[in-house]
Amino acid sequence: MKRNLKILSALVVAGVGVAWALLPPGSAVATACDGTAVGLNETAPAQLVAIFDRDCAAALVDEQGLGLAYDFGYPSLVLQHASADEANAAIDATIAEGDRGFFANDPAVLEQLDGAAADFVRASLFPQDALAAATDPSVVLQSVPLWNANQNAPIIIAGCETTDCDANLTDCAGYVGLADKHAIATGEKTLADVYASCPISPTWVLGLRRAGLVDTACTSTLAVNRVMDAPETLGDACFPADFDAQTLPGIGSADLPRLLRVRGPSGLADIEAGNMLTLQSFFPSIVTYITQNGDL
Repeated sequence: MKRNLKILSALVVAGVGVAWALLPPGSAVATACDGTAVGLNETAPAQLVAIFDRDCAAALVDEQGLGLAYDFGYPSLVLQHASADEANAAIDATIAEGDRGFFANDPAVLEQLDGAAADFVRASLFPQDALAAATDPSVVLQSVPLWNANQNAPIIIAGCETTDCDANLTDCAGYVGLADKHAIATGEKTLADVYASCPISPTWVLGLRRAGLVDTACTSTLAVNRVMDAPETLGDACFPADFDAQTLPGIGSADLPRLLRVRGPSGLADIEAGNMLTLQSFFPSIVTYITQNGDL
């Protein structure tokens, strides 16, 4: 199912919250989800393996349901299993929220997208190739991330040679103009300069996310809640070393797999105590594994 989407502003949506049950011994999914293939060991629960492996996630979705595809960030599985209306709305909303984290571990989704949706995802995951494959170069330039990605500045500069970026201005209603992105790319402005262009608000945070000027590894729910509570964190990483899910209001299950993905299989033993408590609420089998394998 191909998707051709217009990037629209959207309400902040939270991930699907499900406490996944342990798989029964001998389950075909448990057999298929080999922890050793992703740097874990043979006792790793399928849900943990699925965070790092799309094929495992696909098998788990078949057995446990579509909610996992939303929570674990596999949009290609959403497009494969959900109704057209549901899948279209989900992809539309995540793009409107600048949620690159939803697409980050699933480049296969590009095979199911075209138009503006493909431009956004390609610009986010493969920015070097995005302009050459663009349906609309302005969408690509709007979507190429610059947060912690100075290497992408030449892409913006090159694109603005044929696109009138200077005429495309920022609007505090939630749109970062290409003029500001070009200014960042050339060094005329910093990210902080653009942050200060408008008052902090949920709409402005979403605009910065769509433009790739803040970290978008986390959901917009986490990002907006944190920034509105502590505006000084606007330019910070989604999951810094001292990240503590217990201090964040209403964190959902969709951000927890992203936290584990950022930490990586070798970093699970260092997951902070507050995060373990939150993980226990949603993924108890993962907490059991981490607790029993502290020397990973």
